[in-house]
Amino acid sequence: MLALAAPASAITHAAATRIALGVLAPKHEPGPVVVFSLPAPLGRGHLVYEAGPPPVPRITPLAQPAYVYWEDLSHGAFFAHSSRLVLIDARTGRLVRSESMEWFPIIDNRLAPFLLTAKAYNGSRYVVYSAPPPAQAARASSSRYAANGHPVPRTKLLAHDCMIPIGDFTSPLFRGGGKEMLTFALRIGLKTIEPDVPTAKSLAKAVDKATAAGCDDVLIYLAGHGVPPNEAAFAPGAQKRWFNIAKAVQVNAANPGGPAGVMTNPAFINRGGKVIDESSYITPGDLIAIAKEHEADDFKIKIDSCFADRFAPVFEDTDNVRVLETSSSADEVSAGSYEKGREYFTVDPATHKVTGKMKDTIDNPEGAGGFTNGNVHGLYEWAAFSSPTEDLVEGLVAGYKLGTPYNESVRFGYTTPHLRTRPARSTPPAALPVIGATATWSYYSSAEIALHVMFTLEEHIKLPALAMIAEATGGVSEVKVVVPAGSSGPRQIVNKLCPTALPIATVSATSTPNDTLSCSGGSVGLGQAFTLNVETYPAPTAGMGGQLYGTVNGSPAGPFTITGP
Repeated sequence: MLALAAPASAITHAAATRIALGVLAPKHEPGPVVVFSLPAPLGRGHLVYEAGPPPVPRITPLAQPAYVYWEDLSHGAFFAHSSRLVLIDARTGRLVRSESMEWFPIIDNRLAPFLLTAKAYNGSRYVVYSAPPPAQAARASSSRYAANGHPVPRTKLLAHDCMIPIGDFTSPLFRGGGKEMLTFALRIGLKTIEPDVPTAKSLAKAVDKATAAGCDDVLIYLAGHGVPPNEAAFAPGAQKRWFNIAKAVQVNAANPGGPAGVMTNPAFINRGGKVIDESSYITPGDLIAIAKEHEADDFKIKIDSCFADRFAPVFEDTDNVRVLETSSSADEVSAGSYEKGREYFTVDPATHKVTGKMKDTIDNPEGAGGFTNGNVHGLYEWAAFSSPTEDLVEGLVAGYKLGTPYNESVRFGYTTPHLRTRPARSTPPAALPVIGATATWSYYSSAEIALHVMFTLEEHIKLPALAMIAEATGGVSEVKVVVPAGSSGPRQIVNKLCPTALPIATVSATSTPNDTLSCSGGSVGLGQAFTLNVETYPAPTAGMGGQLYGTVNGSPAGPFTITGP
């Protein structure tokens, strides 16, 4: 049990609430502010602490029963964003603790009850103060959305496309967005592959699985809490701050931020009075590595998180990420869990200062984040009314633009989404011509052997290994043959005869003196057989082999293995 009955001499919850609200003064805070509280105090020995990456203060168990109050200073925003925690002694009414937080509160290694479900977070059960007040209207469906929600499937057109959703889909803030994206994929005929667990390693395995199954165009939908920028994220001379919905936060020792990342599996454990971060994160580096590992495939990436545009390097440092969509700028929180019929503050998107209020009139049946909900509206509109020959890249671009009027976060001024696109690559890296060669010795006499050679244009392969990349036209302008040492010591070329097409003969050293014959001064076409002869001392031996090199279109090819005699 999280809540324990208060002793008879304890102050009431109402009295504790008056004290807590006096400490927090939520009426003086801009934007959407909600104060949550458990109706009964936590007993002695319970733990209340902030989730989030280090540094986190040392945790001490409650010495006396206390009422818990959490002031959410950007209600509806994903994390990280600013909030305050206040504990009031349940016996004396004394302020036990007051601290600012960037991440959400944990009670005994679990999310606080008012964050466990969308109903708890958006409802009135745990609320002791709210501006604006909680909505009374239930989430409703729009007839236009429902009509557009059944597009003609494009299964054949999308035969080589797959979607991989990854994120914190156990959270009520992201569960709805994941469900909306999966439902759209099902209705349009887009295959989905879900990672076993929401980690970077599992995502890489899911991409391997998708590409092995023939998906050479992969859509990754990433949703979760984002890490605020640290000082290193800002250009020299830039103001080091980021924005809650309606308030700026200075980056400093109290709000240090961290490297860019999206938290896909929150796990903050108290061990010995310290918070241990065992959460899983997806970073820009993870996505860049995946894209580069699959250089022959194309990627489309959609990110719904706070500070989402910190992932801009994923587009800038690759050439096969064709679409990158981010829900907010690198210095902005993202928001969601909107309710149709509820009133929300509006802000100036440039300054994030409150400008007024507006009622939400946009359908959001699953409670998705504003960015994803707008995208899905736009995607259904594209799928219902566009040409059936348009592919998913065209759909994502159109869906982003068509969906912007449905994005509550944009409508209220909270976020500035970003869209980056690039055209398909005109020359896929898999189509590269490669030079091959065959070379075999035969005996001409006991001391002389003939080498039968042909250079060829091999079929196209992805990686050329030891052979060289060359144009399909042109010929061989030089041939080099290296003879191996004998059992009794180095073998030297003492006489030679080059083909008439490459008449200039030169003997030189590669490993030992006079072990190499070069024939040049002309050209032999690819696919044309020719012969050269050498006499060696010691005499050639059966199966001695050797190495062959060539120069094709001015570039080296080889080495190739010589067989025989």
